[in-house]
Amino acid sequence: MSARSWLFALAALTAAVAGTPASAQDEVINRGTPRTPNDFSSPEAAAFQAGRDNGNFNREYLDHAAKTHGPRRSPAAVEASARELLTESGLVCQTAASVELGQTRNRREIYEVDCASGPGYILVEGPPPQTFSCLQLSAEAARRRAEDPNADVGSQCALPGNSEAALYAEFGRAAGLACTVDAGTWIGRPEQGGDRFEIGCSDGDGAWIDVAADGSVRLSAECLEVVSVGQTCALTTGQEQAAGLQTRLTGTPLGECRPQAARYVGGNASGRFYEVKCADGQGAMARFDAAGVFARSYACAEAGQIGDGCKL
Repeated sequence: MSARSWLFALAALTAAVAGTPASAQDEVINRGTPRTPNDFSSPEAAAFQAGRDNGNFNREYLDHAAKTHGPRRSPAAVEASARELLTESGLVCQTAASVELGQTRNRREIYEVDCASGPGYILVEGPPPQTFSCLQLSAEAARRRAEDPNADVGSQCALPGNSEAALYAEFGRAAGLACTVDAGTWIGRPEQGGDRFEIGCSDGDGAWIDVAADGSVRLSAECLEVVSVGQTCALTTGQEQAAGLQTRLTGTPLGECRPQAARYVGGNASGRFYEVKCADGQGAMARFDAAGVFARSYACAEAGQIGDGCKL
């Protein structure tokens, strides 16, 4: 399900809205059927957030203790084997570098690859081949270390091109985020496949971003939306969200608002609606069109029929 299709799924319209005059109904959020957090996260993400081991992190493959070393091979042979595994796994990756890490107990070769764009991987010979995103492994390692600082977190990516900071910044640019990316983490796999990441920014709202197996990147949802349906963005603060909305309001009738808090209200055919609480204590709503351009502001007194009205 795309981000656009679930922007409207926050709560049912009240009976009072049904009786609203047509002119006012044009501004009412079409909320559709309420959804639960499970509608917006994969089983892997739920397991990750609950602190349970994800089955993809199979210690037969990735524990340091499981690795043995066979005869050394030439860089060209290693590169050819890694590319073959990428092809068998259906991953699109123009390899920039590859290295042989060793073997599993079952004598299956283990490789790390750095892709020219997108995340790198640790690959394990099959059948079937096993693939582990470097960012996925890093997120799991962080979870295990949070539980036990001395935990053995298994193999991790070490090639310079697999630097997390560079990869997350690349994802942010590809998804069209207008902020300075300063953090990121893997959070699960969407139903359509690929990987889902949370991106954090130092000067604006973060987002959930999906990266498909072919390397394409798309915005799943901004964190203001994620929070509005009961999910969590761990890398984004309320202050960062308010700062991001202030940037978008510059040069508009709400340009002097200086938001202290912000929330996503919902969307309809005319655009997307946000509530802000301004520095002077007054509240307002802003509507942005489908292209993200400011379209109109509403005083809270006239915004009662927009979604659930002003709440901040």
